[in-house]
Amino acid sequence: MCPLWILFILIIKPSTAGLNLTGLHKMVVNGVEVIIEQYPYLAQVVIDQTISCGGAIISHRVIATAGHCVYDIDQETMTSAIDMDVYLGSSYTMQGTHYDVCKVLKHPKYGNAKQYYYYDIALLLLSKAIKLSRKVQIATIAPNHKWRNVKHTMNIAGFGYIYNTEDLPNQMYATRMHYVDAKICSISQTGEGDYMPVPEHMFCMIGSTFTSDCFGDSGSPITWRMYIVGLVSHGRDNSCGSEAMPSLYTDLTYFKSWIMEKVKQLESTPKAICDEEKRQKQIKEKQRREKEKENKRKQSTAKLMKLIPIIKNTNTSQIFSEAWPIFRPPFS
Repeated sequence: MCPLWILFILIIKPSTAGLNLTGLHKMVVNGVEVIIEQYPYLAQVVIDQTISCGGAIISHRVIATAGHCVYDIDQETMTSAIDMDVYLGSSYTMQGTHYDVCKVLKHPKYGNAKQYYYYDIALLLLSKAIKLSRKVQIATIAPNHKWRNVKHTMNIAGFGYIYNTEDLPNQMYATRMHYVDAKICSISQTGEGDYMPVPEHMFCMIGSTFTSDCFGDSGSPITWRMYIVGLVSHGRDNSCGSEAMPSLYTDLTYFKSWIMEKVKQLESTPKAICDEEKRQKQIKEKQRREKEKENKRKQSTAKLMKLIPIIKNTNTSQIFSEAWPIFRPPFS
């Protein structure tokens, strides 16, 4: 096993491209804090105002993420673009530059294949072009499969859980994982649960000293040298950081041709369509705020109604003293 101090050095050392480009809903367990400049292509995918997954910037307007990230938790209903947001350029959750999502495109075979986790990839078209900086860069997908070698290790960065039982952190973490041969990966499946074969469009990795991605990291990019090679997809046990059970990842090199074709199609989307999507999102947001306001009004009314039964037994000054927080106008 790799000594802890060596592993620590390996993890915190940025990839050579770090400053230039490069279970469901999984986060980085037993990793270390990193800054966005080391992984400037990492995106935060937010659904219903909650960070749900990671993603990778692959063009001036498109984010690649896991297919299961664009579905509800039961994997039955696809999430609408108006319910999604993307944040770029920050080491902290729900911070950075905000982008609306105009279109969501999953792989046509996702959800229709032999196994539910096959073809786990989706693309998000942003409503406007991404403004690049040292904190926001377009990643380069590896052109071939030289990285598929048991001698190689890869980096994962994300905003998922850092422990199996803790709440989501507010900062990104990273760790280093080891590539695992597909045959060895299949043999390792000796625990409970359904057998999960490894298709050619996926690969396996495992961490050292109980480190791995975890819940919340799904869709986050896997970095090898100056390229991204995959996306976090699925774990195969009920906890994160297993030293015996490798996890599954989507192979971006395998999907590169499909990705490039769909990026061109998505980026040719008429501006009017994205403008309408944004308008619908604004309407929904307004309705959400009005609903929150109505709920607060109902709560205030309920508090007032609780005071009525004690009117006969309480003097007027005491009633208004207790009711004052309800009637008091909000400060501007």
